[in-house]
Amino acid sequence: HPHILATHDADRHGDRVYVVSDDIHGVVLRDHIAHHQRLEPPTALAMGWQLAEALDAVHARGVVHGSINPHTIWVADSPGRDVPMIYLTGFGSARVLARHVMNQNGAPTSDDLLYVGPDQIRDERGNPEADRYALACAVYHLLTGVAPFRRGSVNALLGAHLFSAVEPPSSARDDLPSALDSVFARALA
Repeated sequence: HPHILATHDADRHGDRVYVVSDDIHGVVLRDHIAHHQRLEPPTALAMGWQLAEALDAVHARGVVHGSINPHTIWVADSPGRDVPMIYLTGFGSARVLARHVMNQNGAPTSDDLLYVGPDQIRDERGNPEADRYALACAVYHLLTGVAPFRRGSVNALLGAHLFSAVEPPSSARDDLPSALDSVFARALA
């Protein structure tokens, strides 16, 4: 799929999880958001649409990503385009993420867990619903400049994903239409 980078390797080296994929000129979503803060709704939604198309393609083939986060979404330099090209990488890293979660007990939060779905937390495995939840988290992050759930420890963050209602995007960013609030409330319920 044009929005998926092939994964050649995924593992852990010391306390760092790594994924080796094709090379592109761009940055991970975390760095893109740090630089741009929040995007205009048409741009954020168009970027989310690219991710949705990539996920639809892999789910149709019975593949689940299982580890979508600000490090497995890449934003490519796209001169002359209104919307940057988005690429999804990190396929095969879900097991590494699961081991990472299990070893963190009470540790400070990690970007790897900002989009982890409740189903995935309960089952310790990825599924299409967890990927869709992560997609909603990523689009929320693009729109507001902040992840939908932010907590100081891994346990608190996982608990928020499991039990907390998301802050409405219009509360996090007052120029967003309130109609988006119900969309994200449903997507992240």
